Amino acid sequence: SHKLSNRQQEQRLREHFVSARRVREWRDIHTQLHTVVAEHKWRLNTQPASYEELHKSMLAGLLGNIGFKPEEEDVYLGARGIKFHRHPGAHLRKKPGRWIVCAELVETTRLFGRGIANIDPTWLEEVGGHLLKKQLLDPHWEKKAAEVVAFERATLYGLVVYSGRRKPFDKVDPQAAREMFIRQALVAGDVLPEWHKRLPFLAANEKLTAKVEELEHKSRRQDVLVDEELIYAFYDQQLPQDITSGRSFEQWYRQETAKRPELLLLTRDELMRHEAAGITPAAFPKMIRLGGVDCQASYLHEPGDARDGVTVAVPLFVLNQVSEERCEWLVPGMLKDKIQAL
Repeated sequence: SHKLSNRQQEQRLREHFVSARRVREWRDIHTQLHTVVAEHKWRLNTQPASYEELHKSMLAGLLGNIGFKPEEEDVYLGARGIKFHRHPGAHLRKKPGRWIVCAELVETTRLFGRGIANIDPTWLEEVGGHLLKKQLLDPHWEKKAAEVVAFERATLYGLVVYSGRRKPFDKVDPQAAREMFIRQALVAGDVLPEWHKRLPFLAANEKLTAKVEELEHKSRRQDVLVDEELIYAFYDQQLPQDITSGRSFEQWYRQETAKRPELLLLTRDELMRHEAAGITPAAFPKMIRLGGVDCQASYLHEPGDARDGVTVAVPLFVLNQVSEERCEWLVPGMLKDKIQAL
């Protein structure tokens, strides 16, 4: 093989419709890159770079030239609010995807992207992670995960790279996560059924709360049951500040109950603002005898509701034996208010 002169090389390139100027440019860049690699004592690839590797290296310097195409539009949204179109001279084997990078943006009749290549949006996070602006939205308690979770949204130069990514909220705002955990899991009881088996205080407190609620309906007063704020304050006082999720809570609870078996158990005194005077089984019986049969009585304090007051469930076969007068008597605990009303 003999060495061709520059003129012969240019002649050969023209015959094959290759631009001699572009080849010179490529040689210059290749030589510069070789020099940089040699100066840094980097190793050369033993095999050609893959599409992914090549475009990731390009992205490192061309993050301002990325574009995202919404489904309904034929225009790409670019960095910092710009919009550009695919250059009409861009001949691709297949249409570019929703995420692209352009070698250059050129403005003629309108802004065009030239030298277009498909990219995977996950590469943007890998290459430009330090430039992503992240927001955490909608923190909420998830009983299945037993933790407070928020959705992360990341933008690069105004373009949404990803959204709806689940993130533990206690890493960002442990105080808010702790409050949400106490309110939703411990006060409201929004937990998986197996929690009641592993954490017996939950079932005991719910049972006690239901009993006191029953007193509230019987006495027809709204101030018997402690409100949720006071129950929250009870748990808040007992739990250490670093308890922000179900996992950390269970570990702490197991260790502490070994020393204090009564831990986190509410008492009747804590639940009631005052004793509901006179609310006894004799004054408000669970069973009322009608037509020679004991019938179940239930109580509800909800003025306007059809079941407000006392409701007695009478079996159908006893119905014609029930005295209308007996139904007027109500129960002993309600007679005082009825007499006053009369």
